[in-house]
Amino acid sequence: MVLNSKIVILGAGQSSRMKQPKALLPFFGKTLLEFQLDCVWKMGVVPLLVLGNQVEEIRNTIRDLDSRAKVILNPHPDRGQFSSLKLALKKTGNSSVFVLPLDTPAPEENLWKILEENLKEHDCVVPSFKQRGGHPVLLSSLFSRALCSQEIPECEQRLDLQIKKLEKNRYLSVQCDLSSILVDLDTPEEYEDYFKKDLPFNDK
Repeated sequence: MVLNSKIVILGAGQSSRMKQPKALLPFFGKTLLEFQLDCVWKMGVVPLLVLGNQVEEIRNTIRDLDSRAKVILNPHPDRGQFSSLKLALKKTGNSSVFVLPLDTPAPEENLWKILEENLKEHDCVVPSFKQRGGHPVLLSSLFSRALCSQEIPECEQRLDLQIKKLEKNRYLSVQCDLSSILVDLDTPEEYEDYFKKDLPFNDK
């Protein structure tokens, strides 16, 4: 399966709550970042990967990283995830864009295609499980350019807040049965609990 959209993986955070780089967490016999890259490669896409903290440690561990992703360095990761998103969106041209946080394990291939097929005349398509939105989020090229060009107050620099501003007919929620789209591996406890409850492609 080949997607027409580009994919952005956001991984510039400090991983302060996890107390170790999330990118290098053991994940099904590889690192979490390698797991994400492998999932994306199956869809014929070289992702844009935004890193900021622990860059050297990540590169020293994943030696072929720069051949598997277009790495973008955020010089100011302390400004938050939205700053990383804007850096990546500026390099996506006129393409629609999937946004996937590093700490949300990539879902099965079919979901990506379903989201892409539903973009059509919308500016944003979000997968939902039991009425809760998750990731990956798909943005139209028009919406992506608007996010890059607008002056957005610091207090509103979050993708979810910008999505909520869209007119209802420009936003689409696609229901699915994958609870893993809601996963956020933010702490050691959430990481350990993931393997008990939310195995990828085998959701309960």
